Amino acid sequence: MAQFLKVDNLLQIASLLSPIAALAVNVVCQIYAVRLRQGRNFLRCVAEGFLGGVFALVAYEYFLQQWRGVSGGAVDHSFYFNTLVYLLLAYSFFHFANLGNSSIRIRIYLEIKKSHGGISLREICEAYNESELMVLRLQRLVESGDVVVKNNRYYLGKARLAVVASVILMLKIFIIGHKTEFDLKRHCP
Repeated sequence: MAQFLKVDNLLQIASLLSPIAALAVNVVCQIYAVRLRQGRNFLRCVAEGFLGGVFALVAYEYFLQQWRGVSGGAVDHSFYFNTLVYLLLAYSFFHFANLGNSSIRIRIYLEIKKSHGGISLREICEAYNESELMVLRLQRLVESGDVVVKNNRYYLGKARLAVVASVILMLKIFIIGHKTEFDLKRHCP
């Protein structure tokens, strides 16, 4: 049977809690930022929460280094490990938090759950009108500066999403064989 390392002192326990404490700061910062902005600029709130968590992780790890008595510029391996664990936890939390914000499937599920007599396909298609959703998404892109409007034409503003969009498109084509997994026009009456 495999032997696990024993955690037998407070320093080891504190080191194990470092990425969890940083994630807690990340979550609190995100909640504060979202409430402060009244739900607007969600991705900015996520980034600010992430940076708050990074700051907390570095501060926590600095105090752990002092506690261990590590000198000057030397950094022990737990800092690198805890940084990696924090990045993975923050990435997972981002997708968990973004799930209800961006997934039409989740929204449709909640609408069906709210309706006591069920909901028809026509009602779903009316509630999730493709052109209205496109207008809302475009509005968010303009508000964030990722897209700019000049003379009633849309242009790329910040190019940060262009690379992400290209990678996602390539992955979709690779995984499902085409650009999107569903086509609402094909299903809506």
